[in-house]
Amino acid sequence: MEIKFKLLEYRFIKIINKDDVLPLLLFIPPAHIPVCIIYSHGNSGDLGACILEFYDIAINTNCLVISFEYPGFGDCLDQPIKESLFYRNMKIAYYFVRKILNFKPEQIILYGFSIGTGIVFDFACKKEFPTAGMIVQSPILSIIRTLYNVNTDRKSVV
Repeated sequence: MEIKFKLLEYRFIKIINKDDVLPLLLFIPPAHIPVCIIYSHGNSGDLGACILEFYDIAINTNCLVISFEYPGFGDCLDQPIKESLFYRNMKIAYYFVRKILNFKPEQIILYGFSIGTGIVFDFACKKEFPTAGMIVQSPILSIIRTLYNVNTDRKSVV
């Protein structure tokens, strides 16, 4: 049996934003890259902990995958954990994809996992950040309540 491996290039990029440094992790498939996925990871990891997941997504979709770090996580441990900084970091990643990597909005897909689904969902609702769509994996319950007005009171569950 012959086993073939695909080569995949990845880079850690650090963007200096005023006094902060924002690490980005970029996975680049070897073939033509038609789409960029901006990945917002879950609460239980950081960029380093998610490397294999990013690798799998890039290989299986043949898309460029980029992810950003959250304040208080990984290389951003010195940043205060504030909701506004989560969105700021997502915005920096988006502008990096648009202005530096030159992807058009119709080539960008937002991907959120767990707590990252909240960031992705909120970001996708803003008209100033157009994208082709979004993927939410294991979304947090509050997003489902927002979309479908689900009553989560245990007494009403059958």
